[in-house]
Amino acid sequence: ETIPKTMARVLEKPLLEWMVESIYPHANKIIIVVGVFKEKIIEHFQNSKYNDKIEFVVQEKQLGTAHAPLAAESKVTTPYFAVLAADSFWSPDFYKLFNEAVGRKIPFLTGVRVEDGERLGVIETNGKQLVKIVEKPAKAKNCLVNTSAYFVPKSFFQNLKNVKPSKRGELEVTDSLTEFAASNAMEVLEFSGFWTDVGYFWHLLEANQYAL
Repeated sequence: ETIPKTMARVLEKPLLEWMVESIYPHANKIIIVVGVFKEKIIEHFQNSKYNDKIEFVVQEKQLGTAHAPLAAESKVTTPYFAVLAADSFWSPDFYKLFNEAVGRKIPFLTGVRVEDGERLGVIETNGKQLVKIVEKPAKAKNCLVNTSAYFVPKSFFQNLKNVKPSKRGELEVTDSLTEFAASNAMEVLEFSGFWTDVGYFWHLLEANQYAL
């Protein structure tokens, strides 16, 4: 209730700093979309060694995962861009895999295989190509799920703008990715290492356990 989830600590370092530290050597610009408790994120990174590559964008209303990247549209000046959900904790080898895939300049989405996908977006594929993402399906077991780590051309902003509110009233990036995949080839990159999104307190414990 007092800090943004992205500033929750893993071994005394904020979740978001683990991510920024890992992508800093490979990125020419890091755009951080902030909203609730934005001052705490901005202050932390303005006083960090990563500040020279960081720009902040304020998302005035939190309307969903498709709305957040749209807030940064004016800051994206390259033909392609990557989006990473800042409440995720990855093993270090993920960033090597992700950066190598970015170098191929082909749109892709990163997924991980989990035992239970009922609270996540389940990925359906045709070979290695994305077909669609189904949000929070019932009885989804041993499935590939969306990690909100993807690489797309700048034209993807139009797909973000096209999305309509879901049944829970949010603008879901999964709908934008599904629409994009209907007319564009989008590879699904399966990552087999450690990943957790910090949706609950026990996920933060798992991240700390792995980091130790």
